[in-house]
Amino acid sequence: MKTKHLFYLALSVLLFVACEKAVDERKGNELKIQKELFGGYAQKGPFVSGSSVTISELKPNLDQSGRTYFTTITDNLGSFEKKNIELISNYVELKVDGYYFNEIWGNTSAGQMTLYALVDVKDVNSANVNVLTHLEKPRVEYLVTQKGMSFAEAKQQAQREVLAIFGFEPSGVSSDALNLIDNAALLAISCILQGYLSTGDMMELMAKIGADIKTDGKLDNATLCSQLVNNANSFSLPVVRANLEQKYSELGVSVTIPNFEDHVQQFIEKNLYQQTELITYPERGEYGKNILCLTEDTLEINNEIYYSLKAEIPQGMSLKVVLRGLYFGNVVTPMQFWSLLKNDVMTLEVAENGKPNDIFINFGDQDDTNRHFIVEYYENGATTPTRIKEMVVKNTNPTPLITYSATGMFGDNLLSDNVTSVKRNTEYGLKADVPEGLSLKIVLKSGYIDYGMMHPAIPLINWHTVQKENKYEEKCFTFSYLENELSIVQSGKTGDLMITIDEYRGECNNIPYLTIEYYENGSTTPTKVKTLNVE
Repeated sequence: MKTKHLFYLALSVLLFVACEKAVDERKGNELKIQKELFGGYAQKGPFVSGSSVTISELKPNLDQSGRTYFTTITDNLGSFEKKNIELISNYVELKVDGYYFNEIWGNTSAGQMTLYALVDVKDVNSANVNVLTHLEKPRVEYLVTQKGMSFAEAKQQAQREVLAIFGFEPSGVSSDALNLIDNAALLAISCILQGYLSTGDMMELMAKIGADIKTDGKLDNATLCSQLVNNANSFSLPVVRANLEQKYSELGVSVTIPNFEDHVQQFIEKNLYQQTELITYPERGEYGKNILCLTEDTLEINNEIYYSLKAEIPQGMSLKVVLRGLYFGNVVTPMQFWSLLKNDVMTLEVAENGKPNDIFINFGDQDDTNRHFIVEYYENGATTPTRIKEMVVKNTNPTPLITYSATGMFGDNLLSDNVTSVKRNTEYGLKADVPEGLSLKIVLKSGYIDYGMMHPAIPLINWHTVQKENKYEEKCFTFSYLENELSIVQSGKTGDLMITIDEYRGECNNIPYLTIEYYENGSTTPTKVKTLNVE
């Protein structure tokens, strides 16, 4: 993967040059380390410009020596640097305080966060502060001070144990060398810890995790375990990616966000912990089967069948639902949902979480006996669907259809789809079966058409006809033609009549045609049009 981070590269080069000038010399028994330049990145998301950074020297037992340096984050990428650092110990504690970019919400955090990192700086001139360095700190301190481990061994073991909490394997790179936009596991963990928690709640979660793993390296608290998986299921992965891409684009930095999505999904699918907090969609609501139920994918509809729209939403979560692709007959109060109807799209949003919500809905009579519509779930502020479900609709009382059989009493039926051309002076039928309550009007254009009048003994069966003459302007000449309007007299009965096409000259090239317009069930525009060549 080709990824160019000019800002990161520039700082790395600068730190490398400075590292070359660093001095490591012994004066008596005292180790003296001088750094002309020391820096790195502070990231939850990136800490914003102006956030404070404290570099505190530590003794070999990790107590503070009292030597401290202060600096600030210099840009919204989270970068910091400090010149002319002089130490007598390899070890430092990095502490960053400030606001940060929240990748879940896509904005700067409402509250300030504090993150730590423990670093051996003897052979490096840069180090990063992130959620991994923060979580591992209590465990590193315990292993060094209580178990007598070397700093390097303790750091390696603690990092491995923190990654195992999320089901991830170590990469061999120290946690303080990881960068949020280069390391998918780090970004995934950052998202899982954040979820839709406030900054204060996230800090509390990390503090409790650190305390829990301090002595044995294992996360044993079931509540904390569930909080992690609850968080992981609460946010939209595409939204997080879009938020990060927009953020770095606004900063004028070209980055390729790593594939953190697979790591989050891997954490969820391993089922390491029990999920206890999620939006649920029960099978039934107060008014019937619940359309939102995740196991429901078929609906039977007519004017007499009602369904519920019900979701159970824990405190702090939110839900918007969009139904697409079907006419919705009625949405009836009580409206704990806010709704907006527009064409074949219905948008509903839960007004207040933590409270009951249910409405009932019916779909009227759909024209088609089998149709589909889409349910899109937007959970917890997602701007792209977190779930999508396709529903199959079966109409148990479908609107009856007007039908046009292939033949009538008098021959091939001109209204049938089977007839695509006609011959002059040949008898045809004009037959329609119109169910009770429906209506039909037929308009015939562009020919001299004789209804039964050529055969007076044959009556019109359930048709009423109106005939009028119109002028048709050809590019070669003007001629007259008859437009014939026929309407079914009584629904529930078949209409039929005999029709013949007389001698006729049509267009300049003498290719005559007949156009049939169908106006079904009171439509003012044709519901169907077909053109027949006259041979």
